[in-house]
Amino acid sequence: MNKVLSGIITLVVLLNCSSSRNVIVNPKFSLQKYNKIALIPETVKFQKSNAEIAAFVSAMEAEFMRMGFDVLDRENINRLMAEQELSQTATDTPTIGKLLGVNALVFLKYDSLNGYAHTARLRMIDVETSSLLINASFSSSAGKGSVGGGGSIVRLVDEIDKTASRKGVVDVARLLGKEIMEQIK
Repeated sequence: MNKVLSGIITLVVLLNCSSSRNVIVNPKFSLQKYNKIALIPETVKFQKSNAEIAAFVSAMEAEFMRMGFDVLDRENINRLMAEQELSQTATDTPTIGKLLGVNALVFLKYDSLNGYAHTARLRMIDVETSSLLINASFSSSAGKGSVGGGGSIVRLVDEIDKTASRKGVVDVARLLGKEIMEQIK
């Protein structure tokens, strides 16, 4: 009986506490051509914490450096953008890219819920053509598909679900970095 119950709990947890990741790399992408990049956080109207997006940008910088990219220093990016009074949006991609001297810009969005990653998005854009080179996203599915009822087994499954699906800033950056690396090899 315990083995059956354990198997059911494991199955429910695996079905309910997954996160989804979607990474698409343009077949024309080449690390040699797009080796120099700048990471730009996209502003979100109701963003709760600048510290969280800054931590996500830092974690993604580390992941791109591990992949072999030459990543521009964020302080210099912010200083140049402020001097030129440029907004940090994809519509300014050619202007920002030429000003920074990079081959591609990586726009990042990050949103959390109760201190854990809820959604994250990464878009790498060619500064000459504005073509999308990499599109990656993460979405937590914590709490979706929860089993109903009020028994102790259900409460245990719900608690495992909540714990297993919690991903922090670095966790999400590593997941996306790993999937991008697998596709650009």
